[in-house]
Amino acid sequence: MFSASWQVIEIVAMQPTILNIILVEVRAEDGLHIYATFSTPEAAFQRGLKPEEIIGELIDPTVHPAALKPTNFARNATFVDFLHRVIAQYGPSTPGLLAAARQQREGIVHLIDARTLAPDEAVPLEDIIGVFNVHDGRITHGSYRRNPDHRIFSVRGFFQLEETRQQHLLDELAILTERE
Repeated sequence: MFSASWQVIEIVAMQPTILNIILVEVRAEDGLHIYATFSTPEAAFQRGLKPEEIIGELIDPTVHPAALKPTNFARNATFVDFLHRVIAQYGPSTPGLLAAARQQREGIVHLIDARTLAPDEAVPLEDIIGVFNVHDGRITHGSYRRNPDHRIFSVRGFFQLEETRQQHLLDELAILTERE
């Protein structure tokens, strides 16, 4: 868990998402850090941040966050692993994927990042979050495979999930943070 002196730098609001990402400045013993997180500033101040709550960090915290670019952002592997565990757990029961599996019948269905501009056209590899196997119009249990090339933060901004998956992610983060 991370705790130190905090200051909210910027609130990054995205549409059509309920995931409000904030950038927080943390002055810790090892220096200045700027983290991207879903946590509210109040929660961050009161209890600090668990590693799963930190989406990533600015590589050079001296660069103003308004100039945030993918080349100055390092995703947090702990958060990415957590994200994929939540997707693997709940993905097979989400309405959009169930409908896609019924339509596909056999093969795979791609889980597309909602920030992609034209999901019905060629989707950039960095916007494919992962895939599920489909057999007989149903998602095969335990078949989720993450795309290692998916970008948590790209030139089009932070990743975005459809509303049901967003809520699953936030619910699981809430459960995780309530454990202590």
